[in-house]
Amino acid sequence: MQGGNSVNILITGQNGYIARCLHAHLLAGRHDARLVDVRSDAWRHMDFSNYDSIVHLAGIVHNSSAAPADFKRVNVELTAALAQKSYDENVPQFIFVSTMAVYGKDYAFTPMNEITAQTPLMPKTFYGKSKLSAEAEVTKIYGDRACIVRPPTVYGENCTGNYRKLRSLILRVKVMPRYENRRGMIYIHNLCELFRLLIENTGAGIFYPQDADFLPTYKLARLIGENRGVEVLSLRMPFLKTAAKILPDLKKAFGSLSYAPEMSVCPFGEYRVFDINAAVEQMERYWNS
Repeated sequence: MQGGNSVNILITGQNGYIARCLHAHLLAGRHDARLVDVRSDAWRHMDFSNYDSIVHLAGIVHNSSAAPADFKRVNVELTAALAQKSYDENVPQFIFVSTMAVYGKDYAFTPMNEITAQTPLMPKTFYGKSKLSAEAEVTKIYGDRACIVRPPTVYGENCTGNYRKLRSLILRVKVMPRYENRRGMIYIHNLCELFRLLIENTGAGIFYPQDADFLPTYKLARLIGENRGVEVLSLRMPFLKTAAKILPDLKKAFGSLSYAPEMSVCPFGEYRVFDINAAVEQMERYWNS
């Protein structure tokens, strides 16, 4: 594959948010992309030999009802089976979408809490452990051609999760704690652009996507408010750390965790085509339409 040429891509997880956004992004780039559901065994009877790249996004994420055996079966064993079939049928590239959770680092009330190239892999959750095990399976099969992506929190239009919760809170309360945190996040269209670059250049290795700019949560809240014509106040709240002991979600919302900036550079080009201002403006335009 060479950048700019049309390639044939199979994306697993057809009902997933990232999968659907990536599918649309690749089609817009005039590539042949197909979504596939891997919850049944139908994929085992498909012919993979015509595909240039498999992007494996299907899996169990943070599901409180899932047992350890479920994480192993879906996130590890299914990944290994897909990678083995891809390899046996000569698919040049297998992209496995992992997670920042393989490091097991928690959000912290400190201006900087970075993951660096020296940070050990010590996942704490079944999710993180299963993703790290799956990485090992993919690497065992594809060797130095394995392509692994470890995104942080993903946000975007119509995305469930922390951004939507924060936005809803802002528009109701209009007051945010003033704390200078740094949270690594990736806008969905920037992440999809990274995938495009990796696919067109048959990228291999481990990649750590992250938006180039960091905004403290209270400044992000102000930016959302500005786009909705709402004034959001920020107040110093010295009891924030104490409150987080009772409400753990506060630490995730206002604590710090990010990749060191140099880890997030892509050798195939700049994927961060939207800065945070443009991303928020585009999302608010979507929600207001």
